[in-house]
Amino acid sequence: MEQDRERKDEVQQLTDVKDPGWRWPTHEKWWSDLEGTWKTRETTGSNNSDNLRDGVVCPFEVTTLINEEDTRDVKVQLRSPYLIGVLRKCLPHVAETLCSEEPEIDAKDLFLIWPALRQELELTQEGSTHGLGDIPQVDANGGKGQSNTLQEALHDGNGNEQVNMLSCDSEAECDAHAVSHFHLLHLLRFLQEHFKDTSARFAWMKQKGIVSYNMLWAFFTPGLEVRRLCALSGQACHAIVQSPGKYDHRSWAPEENAFVIKLRVMDYNAERYRKCIMNVKIEEFDGEVPFTSLSVCPWSFFLEEERHCIMETIEHRGGLFYACAMEEPFHFMHFQGSLGYYERALNGCFQLRRVNADGRVMVDLLSLARANPEWPLGNAQPPIELMRGIDKGTRKQEKPSAQELQFAPSVVYGFSFSLKKWGCFDVGGLRKISFNDRAYDQLVMESAKQKEMLRAIVATHLSEKDERGRGLDLVAEKGEGCIVLCYGPPGTGKTLTAETLAETLHRPLWAISAFELGQEAGELEIHLRQVLSTALRWRAVVLLDEADAYLESRTSNVDIKRNLMTGVLVSHLTVHPVRCP
Repeated sequence: MEQDRERKDEVQQLTDVKDPGWRWPTHEKWWSDLEGTWKTRETTGSNNSDNLRDGVVCPFEVTTLINEEDTRDVKVQLRSPYLIGVLRKCLPHVAETLCSEEPEIDAKDLFLIWPALRQELELTQEGSTHGLGDIPQVDANGGKGQSNTLQEALHDGNGNEQVNMLSCDSEAECDAHAVSHFHLLHLLRFLQEHFKDTSARFAWMKQKGIVSYNMLWAFFTPGLEVRRLCALSGQACHAIVQSPGKYDHRSWAPEENAFVIKLRVMDYNAERYRKCIMNVKIEEFDGEVPFTSLSVCPWSFFLEEERHCIMETIEHRGGLFYACAMEEPFHFMHFQGSLGYYERALNGCFQLRRVNADGRVMVDLLSLARANPEWPLGNAQPPIELMRGIDKGTRKQEKPSAQELQFAPSVVYGFSFSLKKWGCFDVGGLRKISFNDRAYDQLVMESAKQKEMLRAIVATHLSEKDERGRGLDLVAEKGEGCIVLCYGPPGTGKTLTAETLAETLHRPLWAISAFELGQEAGELEIHLRQVLSTALRWRAVVLLDEADAYLESRTSNVDIKRNLMTGVLVSHLTVHPVRCP
């Protein structure tokens, strides 16, 4: 009892913070170029200046950071262990930063959890305990209301309950808990005072469905479900806000000013479908604009019918994404729409270009990444082991749940056979191919027996699952390909033979002109190796048109460059197919 009485006397001596009109210390902080250090000055007098490091006497203080561009960031430095415990629970995304001795938090982060802090205060006022007396209550606008008693639970950094305020062991302990209630009360008073105008603008913009650039931060709370527009396709996608957005302002490049938001999405990297984080920028704009016109918008700003329609499209596209990109390593499809591909600008940076790509495509992320290792694929970048061809064993991707597929991308990566370009395709433009199974039957050849033999040979090579050990040459990895030389004058059906065979066998036809492989021996070797290895993976029919440009007889009368190119082509065709996992 004597020990409890001493604890009670100690708490009663700290009366300043229990005053409903207690003022928190405020400071201004700026960088002095002249002295090369941070300068600080106190802007509001405080009776607690001698006890700023006492978390009971001074639960928090406010510092305004003046930046070079005369912008101001308001920081709240926490002293009270009670407030730190509450904020760890309400702000899990910054819980680690609250583990320091005197953590500092952005005042805007507190605005985002204002409703949660009010709920915490209401918890402290429910029920009744002995020896607490009356405590002022905060209403929905942050003002004082009628009195009530205290009920509060302190939590550790993991959100586990440590102390139950409903059962105090002593009167002094209950008084200490009452002080913690005032800490939260004063923090809400600060928010009410500091964000008075912001709250009014926030409510008005929310009602009107509009937003200004400077108010974007107030709408994107962690865990909020939003609609984002894909930067590659412009299609609506589903995402969740990971952490509060931040303004990225650069005085030397104001045209690059933007508001950056971290979003939780899901993506496929040729190995597995997993959760990812992506940064989305909203470029600076003037005035107020409809929220739905921005690249990221909370779902609450859409009409219920409109949201339902968009989500139906997203869910359908998620199922199509799984079927085209994940169910099999590659997928031969028909596409209608535009192809997005990267091209280096004069400054060395990649720029996204678009071109119409109606026709047949092969959806294959891994082959695209191998053919274009420098492309910025973001979360879709395959692991380095797959890029190097290290076989981890074939594991079929289990189909994700419908909820997980809501977060799927709106594009897949692959190759357009009509444009002969790698790039990305809008998932919504993909369709199954309708093959003409009688195409080869309609081909007229002089010898019907030769026609059927050709079909049987090509079909056997394309349907073989494991090409190892079936070469005709004594040397390993030689003579394993199927090479057919079609010759004759123009218009006799050389190209048509390859086209009808591929159509009837449901295989992609990769037509390559001589100029596409390059005019130098080294360039020819690189391109030919890539084409043959990729075609082997796809079990495709490769049509090398105008091959006579490379297949002239090698004699001393021909220049060395032509001899080298002929040698490169013959040597690669001899050892075709090139091994690839």
